Amino acid sequence: MEADKTQQANSNALEDAELRTRAILDTVVDGIITIDSVGTVGSFNRAAEGIFGYAADEVIGRNVSMLMPPPYQDEHDGYLHSYVTTRQAKIIGIGRTVQGL
Repeated sequence: MEADKTQQANSNALEDAELRTRAILDTVVDGIITIDSVGTVGSFNRAAEGIFGYAADEVIGRNVSMLMPPPYQDEHDGYLHSYVTTRQAKIIGIGRTVQGL
């Protein structure tokens, strides 16, 4: 019985944390996009929707390179693979302006 209460309390705490995180992501003025190790978009906040003009459901689950113009679009997966295997970041756009689609 006590284990059930503990499990329910943990579940409630996790749900509360997820709701707080979502509230923060949805109210910040900066676009925030998360991706996994192969470039698939996991989250796309409201500010990113305004910046890029896509609804979150149009982007989540797709490769983040859809938001990049050539040549960055073609190069991104290679940069990401290189980072995942070497942990050496080659961030696109340092020192210059980069446009998104």
